[in-house]
This record gives sequence, structure tokens and C-alpha cells, in this order.
Amino acid sequence: MKRNAATDRRTPPRCPRCGYDVSGESDRWTTQCPLTGVCPECGLTFEWRYLLNPALAAPAWLFDTNTSRFWGPLAQTLVRSLWPPKIATALRIEQEFSLQRSLVLFAVCALAMHATAMACGTVLAVREEHSWGPSGSYSFVESVASVDLDDLRMPQGALVRHMIWPYSHIFDWDVYYTLPTPAFGMLSGVWLVSMPIAFLPLTTSLRFARVRPVHIVRLAAYCAPSLALLMVTTMVYLSIGSDAHYYMFRTWVPWWNGAPFTMVWAGLTAGLFWFWWRWGIGRYMRMRHAGGVTLAVLSMAFLGAMMIILFTNSDLIDEMAQIVEFFVKW
Repeated sequence: MKRNAATDRRTPPRCPRCGYDVSGESDRWTTQCPLTGVCPECGLTFEWRYLLNPALAAPAWLFDTNTSRFWGPLAQTLVRSLWPPKIATALRIEQEFSLQRSLVLFAVCALAMHATAMACGTVLAVREEHSWGPSGSYSFVESVASVDLDDLRMPQGALVRHMIWPYSHIFDWDVYYTLPTPAFGMLSGVWLVSMPIAFLPLTTSLRFARVRPVHIVRLAAYCAPSLALLMVTTMVYLSIGSDAHYYMFRTWVPWWNGAPFTMVWAGLTAGLFWFWWRWGIGRYMRMRHAGGVTLAVLSMAFLGAMMIILFTNSDLIDEMAQIVEFFVKW
């Protein structure tokens, strides 16, 4: 009795994009097998070697495919994911991955950003309360030394409040003269979370490609490390950058702060999102019209993130109310 690769597997081979059972085609093999196959449900062209032996599709260090180890693959995946082109070469739609591990990767990046925000928010809270040291000159070292322990008392302590929710302080225009609104600093994070949701209106494209939602969530999770690096670098610079500039040049806020810094930061964020999702939609999920789909999804997710920020930020609500009141009176 002949045995083929399909009978040796405990689970039947399935299309990596839509999950359709393609064992019917492999059951017809008798003397030879093709290198590639086509899913009769969604039309995806795949390589049979990756379906019959999933270990060939993923490197050993990839976190959500290596379920036998935890800390080693997690650290290696985080480091390699800081450079999107590097991690893009390791991800394939044929890989069997754990969605829970993909979410763990996202959670680690979110915790890293929040921990950095707490530390930087505390620094800026001290700077605002003690802008000038006892010697009469601007010095962050003297500012920290002059902090009263009463500042840490709850619930009136300003430091405690900024540690719990530091984002409005880190990206506050009045404090650092850099970003236009406190909410703009959180926009990139909310934008990333909104990306999987933005695919829902594209029912025709998703129905035609039959992409499983887990692949979209996975792409969002692997975009988080590089976004976290950008956010952490920005927050650290905003909290201590002017001190280094002051000690080197003895001047206040550098000239590149304000609009130039904001435009560069926004351009890097938008460029990161465009590269990653253009690659994910076109090369990873192999959907048609990848450029148009990417532009549509990014636009809808950005508008959704703006709406979320708008309705969770009191300053923006007040500004919008004043604009509406102006037009009503006019």
C-alpha cells in the first residue's frame, strides 16, 4: 500500500490564506507531486513543501511559530522587527503561527512604550514644576534635586498623575513647544490598533481574496516593534533633548523643534505604515490592487484614529465646539 505525504499528516493541509482543505488535490498524487499548488477556493498559489512541512516555512527564532521556546525567540524577534525590511523577509503566509504569541509580541511593545511614557512624563512634570534650579539657571539636575517629597503624595501629587496617564504631558504643546496637540502623540498607536478594523468595510476585496482575519492581526503585531522604537525615541528626546541642547549651546529649545520636528516625525510614521502595510497586503497576503487597498485602509484607519482621539481629548472637543459655535453664529 502506497502512502503519500497527505496520509502521513495528522491534520489535512489547508490553504494558508483562507483555510480551505486542499488535501483532495494531494490525495490524487501517485508517482510524483508538483512543487506548487493553487487553492480552488481563493486562488492563492503556494508551495507544497511549506504546507506539508511547516518547519521549512519559518526560521527557528521567529516567536509566534516556535512554540517550544519563549524568551529566546521573543528577544530575537523583537530585535529583528525593529527594522521592517529584515522581519519582512522572515514572514510568510504559509507559516503555521500562534495568534496568542503574536498578541504577546504586541503587548510587550505596548508595555515598553507605556513604561517609557511614564518615565518621560515624570521628567516633564518635574521640569514644569521646577523649571529653574536654585542657582537661577536652567538645569534639569538642579530641578530634580529641588523636588519636594510632597509632590509624590497621592492624590494631589502631580508626578503620580503623570505616571498613571503621562501622554497628555509628553506631547503637550504648552510644555515643550513641539507637537500641536497632546492627542497627536497617541495618534500613531491608535492608528495601528485601528488598522485591522479598517479592513472590515472592504468586504468585496476580502471576500474575493478570502483572507483570514488572523493574518491582518499578525501584521499589526509585527508592525508594533518598529513603531515602538520610533515612539520611544521621540519621547526620550522630548523629555531630555533640550537639556543636552542647553548644555552644549546655552540656548533654549532648538530651532528644529516645532513644525520641522513634527513634520519629520509624522513623515517617518506615515512612511513606516505605508511600507509595512503595502508589503503585507501585496506580498504577504497577496491581494490584488495592493496599492489601492493599502491607501484605502490607511486612510480609513487614520480617520478612525482621529475620531477616537477627538472624542477622548477634552481640549480638542472644546476647540471643535468653538468652531461649530462660530459657524452657527456666522
